[in-house]
Amino acid sequence: MTVVSGLPLPRQIQEAIDNGTWVLPAAPETIERVFTQKASSGAKLYSVRCMISETEAWANESEEQLAYYGGPGADADGYLILNPQQSVLIGDLGHDMPIALDFGLSPDQPRVLYLPSSAPGWIEVAPDVPTFMEILGLGPSR
Repeated sequence: MTVVSGLPLPRQIQEAIDNGTWVLPAAPETIERVFTQKASSGAKLYSVRCMISETEAWANESEEQLAYYGGPGADADGYLILNPQQSVLIGDLGHDMPIALDFGLSPDQPRVLYLPSSAPGWIEVAPDVPTFMEILGLGPSR
């Protein structure tokens, strides 16, 4: 089992990485449907190495930066707050638009959240990893 910042990477993600299917869809309409916003040309799902470095950087942000990025202390009325100690960053749609696993509600079934570029907090993209993979068309999800 792969562990990122003390949290287990879901089996489905590891299998997709191993199979080479852990990539965002090329169709912009799929990205817009799932995330309700366009992706930049640099949008990507992370390798395990990148998940580790991005998640560690997120966890080590200052209190002010954490609040800015929808972490503890954010004034995120209508949005979700994400605790960096209970999350793993798995990709992004561009600069300051991360995609994360949120283990805060369930250590076994993290939900998938996204931080829109113009929002003070996170939105839920999928209630779990299999659903996330299914709605993005990333291969077998169960």
